[in-house]
Amino acid sequence: MIGDSATSNMKFAKPGALIKFTSPDTRKFLNGTLVTSTTDNAEDRAWAKIGDVVLDGANGGVGNLESGVGPVTLNNIVPNGSVINAIIPNLTTSFSATLEADMIDRIEAYEEFGLRYDTDSETWKVITSTNLSTSSVFGLGNTGSTTGTNADASWWFKFTNDGNTYTVQYRKLDYIFESESQNKFHYDVEEKIYDYTTGRSVKDTVKILKTNSIVSTGNSVGYPITWQVVDVVTEIDGYQDNRKS
Repeated sequence: MIGDSATSNMKFAKPGALIKFTSPDTRKFLNGTLVTSTTDNAEDRAWAKIGDVVLDGANGGVGNLESGVGPVTLNNIVPNGSVINAIIPNLTTSFSATLEADMIDRIEAYEEFGLRYDTDSETWKVITSTNLSTSSVFGLGNTGSTTGTNADASWWFKFTNDGNTYTVQYRKLDYIFESESQNKFHYDVEEKIYDYTTGRSVKDTVKILKTNSIVSTGNSVGYPITWQVVDVVTEIDGYQDNRKS
């Protein structure tokens, strides 16, 4: 069983969730099949998004529905025998009308508060001022705490004010690619390069080959990673380091 019918981490397997699959042996993934590990362009993982789940996702243990299709719909072909390695819960990107009204009331009252994301209910929730942690380090240890001890550091957005103006802080994750002497970047947000055959602007990218090693383990990355260059790195003193991007 998966989704709302499950009690294990399979409860996060709902429409919109991303599923990471790994191989059951030494083979790797390529075009929806498992191939020998030395095959060119093969990757050590495959991703699929859940499009739909019918009831408990197992049809009461029967498996396929009467129509012959399975009770779980994926947006990608996953080879038979693939192993579920991780589930990334669906991220709701809009606020409910109830939450919006709650936030407006708090802002009009000049109340300080935070917003956290509840993966179980796939909803955004308010962290009140007495429970909102001032720590800049994200933490899930006290998620949903109501002890009034400012312990909840699971906020994604933090709203503070000086009695007149609100300051909103948000968390983000930056990936920085750099080399001391082997690469330099030129990036200007005002400069646009257009591909006139598609009518779209062209973005610079950095591709990390799958053969690169992970420093902490020594293992290969296992799949290529492509990063889009979005900005230069500006140091505290204003210096723009073109060795980083």
